[in-house]
Amino acid sequence: MKLAILFLCCLMPFLVLLSAHDVKKAAVAKRLRNRNKAPGDGNMVGMIREFIGKKCEIHTLETVHVGIVESVEENWIALRDNEGTPRELVNLEYVTGIRLCKEKRSRKERAAGRA
Repeated sequence: MKLAILFLCCLMPFLVLLSAHDVKKAAVAKRLRNRNKAPGDGNMVGMIREFIGKKCEIHTLETVHVGIVESVEENWIALRDNEGTPRELVNLEYVTGIRLCKEKRSRKERAAGRA
């Protein structure tokens, strides 16, 4: 009996944390759906067009996609990797954020740039 109570006491916080994560995820998805229905939705596509040709991190609900933005169509972003091969399409309905990646240069390149 004591073992069962101990097991429940340890299991309950874990279950509460899992359910809280699912509720937060559902709230974010609902907010994204409502955002896409708002007037001026084309504004987001226009802002993302500024990232074409640049290496970016695109954050979605569950993952982070890294690549060079090749094109932005109605509701999709086409990404390619550094070699230039098309890699993936990302649906704009699930995008929560986008930012430029910092370009890392070696010490030799930085020294040559200063000279």
